[in-house]
Amino acid sequence: MIMNGRIADELALAGNNVTLLDVELIIKTSEFKSANHAKIKSIGPFPNEEFVKAGSLFRHAFEGSFSKFEHFRGYLAYHKAFNGLCEVLLRDHKEALEELKHEKYDIIFAEQVNLCGLALKEALNIKTHFWISAMPIMDHVGWILGVPTPLSYVPSVGELNISDNITYFERIQNIVEYIGNTYVYLEGIRETTRIFRKYYGQNFPDVEQIARDSPITFVLADEFLDFPRPILHNTIYIGGLGIKSDTKGLQEPYKSEMEKGKNGLVYFSFGSSVKTNNIPKEFKQNLLEAFKMMPDYHFLVKIDKGDEEFESLAKPISNLFTFQWAPQTDILSHSRLKAFITHGGYNSLIESARAGVPIITLPFVLDQWRNGRVAERNGWGITFDKKKLLFGPKEFLDAIKTILQNHSYQEKAQRTKRLILSKPFNSTEKLIKYHLWEEIRVQYPV
Repeated sequence: MIMNGRIADELALAGNNVTLLDVELIIKTSEFKSANHAKIKSIGPFPNEEFVKAGSLFRHAFEGSFSKFEHFRGYLAYHKAFNGLCEVLLRDHKEALEELKHEKYDIIFAEQVNLCGLALKEALNIKTHFWISAMPIMDHVGWILGVPTPLSYVPSVGELNISDNITYFERIQNIVEYIGNTYVYLEGIRETTRIFRKYYGQNFPDVEQIARDSPITFVLADEFLDFPRPILHNTIYIGGLGIKSDTKGLQEPYKSEMEKGKNGLVYFSFGSSVKTNNIPKEFKQNLLEAFKMMPDYHFLVKIDKGDEEFESLAKPISNLFTFQWAPQTDILSHSRLKAFITHGGYNSLIESARAGVPIITLPFVLDQWRNGRVAERNGWGITFDKKKLLFGPKEFLDAIKTILQNHSYQEKAQRTKRLILSKPFNSTEKLIKYHLWEEIRVQYPV
């Protein structure tokens, strides 16, 4: 939602008439406004019990290792739930879709996780389309587009904790992960095609082919925050789109909290996807114990609404402040912030990189391991196995001390920041220029 909203806003600010279709699968528009300048068209809410059940990707996060078969089976259930909601959209919201069709849009942007949105290109009779990858090029995206993916040094975008300097055994793991990920997504796409043909006839195009025909794929990742890899000329990186370098300044209570801590502050947040309510008590106790053992630093800890257990455990600790929401970009940009402890979502990765802040990543799912290893590879991050915090705080405390006391992490973070911010063309310029180029190409076909 955040990334789609940023694309819509940047296009609207460039003078385009933009509508953001907000299909309320999980979050209602009333709870989260994803765009400020584009028009928002909401459809929903949807019955999402099966989606929530299948999409509980963090249920194995603190358990023992489970087989790859179970791993891929869980993702098949995830795609099945997504496609079920896609069918609800086509079956129960025909009037809303007809209204959109009458708008006669020129271009549609759609993301990569489920191709229901991309298939609307044909359903709404829209002339052309752009595919969006909300993270580094996913395995199925590369497969469909024909982007070379040398698995000997390009890590799969999956639940695999490897870097690009990999052993022979890790290469085998990488191949298995790549094949499994691609198979799961292609199965989901085939089901999407079957659903659209059910409501629009058997002549409806193959949804995989619609994706393959995308003239441009916008990748919401940054070249400096990915492993070296081959790409195609129509694969355009626009990571950091809509993230403003100029901050508004912190308001209370954050403004006062940022002045605490003799040696500075450390920020902890697992974003919106990992709910602290679902984290084991032992993890919370040992995490907070590590914070308590560093009295010269002040810790800002983001927890979820209703997590009374976390709040109760944190209350006696004097060098700690808990909250349920905070302006993350402003916190990361503050001069007294020394490190960011994160789950490793790509949005958190790119915001910390643009702010020049070293990170400790505690990955849970999807690309989070990969994101953490990117920062580690480039010298401004540490990837830490969260399960170790079930058994004590010592190893995590050592990781915090390393990132705070070894100044090379800060130096490498600042170098990454300079590289990203000094590019000859920023993400907004690339989005607008390539969007305009495609409009001209459509107007003057060969």
